[in-house]
Amino acid sequence: MDTNSKNIHTACNMAEELVELQMGDRPTWSIDHFDGSESLTEDAQDLFNDIYHIVMIHLEKHDQ
Repeated sequence: MDTNSKNIHTACNMAEELVELQMGDRPTWSIDHFDGSESLTEDAQDLFNDIYHIVMIHLEKHDQ
């Protein structure tokens, strides 16, 4: 796995954990009734995107 793939994987894992921690009792995941797939709620997705972006910036700086 190359460095960029590792950074993406790490950022996703960290963002997911931090979203679940931050959201607390609020809904984090929703389930599609047609195919059973899981996705983040809109609020959780917004938070995930923000955290992911911040983590990726720091990981990319670290790689330079």
